[in-house]
Amino acid sequence: MDRAALGETRIRRGAKIDNLVMVAHNCDVGEGVVIVGQAGLAGSTVVERGAMLMAQMGAAGHLRIGERAFVGARAGLHKDVAAGARVWGAPQLPERTFHRAMAALTRVPEALRRLRAVEKRLGLRGSEEGR
Repeated sequence: MDRAALGETRIRRGAKIDNLVMVAHNCDVGEGVVIVGQAGLAGSTVVERGAMLMAQMGAAGHLRIGERAFVGARAGLHKDVAAGARVWGAPQLPERTFHRAMAALTRVPEALRRLRAVEKRLGLRGSEEGR
């Protein structure tokens, strides 16, 4: 926990903070917040009541994480998180969007093979292009 030079760094009643967590200067961690190991909050971040911040997440400074929000493991926050929202990834994405993107990512190599085959059949891909 960093001590604030001006103002105060606050950890409110019932907050649960795991080991290896960094709470920077002027942060306000609300009641009942859970912050799991290796997470980090940059300066002046406000975490409202009941939010859950999972392992290895990081928040840029001066953000607000809303009441009962959920931030998934290894998320990188670059903007505020609305109350009750569930976000994952870096940059942060809504939960459903993140999971769909990760599922699609596993299909990219096969899609590229098929695209290259179609380009070759149509004569759109020259032999001088690198692969």
